[in-house]
Amino acid sequence: MKGEPAAPCRVAERFGEILLREEICRLRDERRSLILVHCDQPDAVKGAADMVGDDIALLLAASASGARELVVCAPRVIAETVQLLLPDARVILPVPEATCPQGEEIIPADLQAARREHPGAALVIDVRSPVESKVLADITCTPDTIAEVVESLEEEQVLVALPGLDPAVLQEARAGGKEILAVPPRSVGGGEGCPDSGARTASPGESVPGEESALPGNAVAEGGFFPRHCTICHGMRQTTLPDLYRSLITGGPWVELPGTLLPAARQPVLRMMDVVRRRP
Repeated sequence: MKGEPAAPCRVAERFGEILLREEICRLRDERRSLILVHCDQPDAVKGAADMVGDDIALLLAASASGARELVVCAPRVIAETVQLLLPDARVILPVPEATCPQGEEIIPADLQAARREHPGAALVIDVRSPVESKVLADITCTPDTIAEVVESLEEEQVLVALPGLDPAVLQEARAGGKEILAVPPRSVGGGEGCPDSGARTASPGESVPGEESALPGNAVAEGGFFPRHCTICHGMRQTTLPDLYRSLITGGPWVELPGTLLPAARQPVLRMMDVVRRRP
């Protein structure tokens, strides 16, 4: 991430939430920015968005926008994926430490080992995986798109690296008759789900991330399985209105990806987007 260090934000002490949101809208229009907010973010931030949605919805909106500057209030890897789709745009991530540890479970060494063990198999990985892992994949996916992504592949054997996937969803993907092998994830969080470490305390005028109730999509599935891909943790939802305001004042921090990896990491995402766009 690049950008000037953010100065202390006193605007939260001077403005109430409504006025702060109005100031954010003014700055957005002035900068001609597009504000994309993930549905796992706090309600106050969602209220300042041009678009609120899940991973796929935000990626579709970004790729169709033609925007030269996008402010992405989401886990860092989603902002990085937006940058892959729009390499010439400026992608601002108000809180760089807003991470989803689950994506970090997809280790390049594990993917390389799976490739060696199953030569000729297609490799499908979580779109939330790091750029270094995307370069090894044939195509990316989300839990909602895994079945159609697998169906789009010519290979009869498919390796899937998607931690926390509901077994019922995986079974649906197998319904097409292809052999699907899961790449075991390496846990980096020390336990199930996303850890709550690193959560921040709100300043005056901020809403504390985590105050809102979980979204309906995070309900426990039948049989008690709780897909970690949909869990909400403090690490993912640290963005506040003052963070968003600061990013529009300073124009940063912004996403910077290794130039040598960008073309190869971009292709698996573009393939996924082609599959999603063909939906009826």
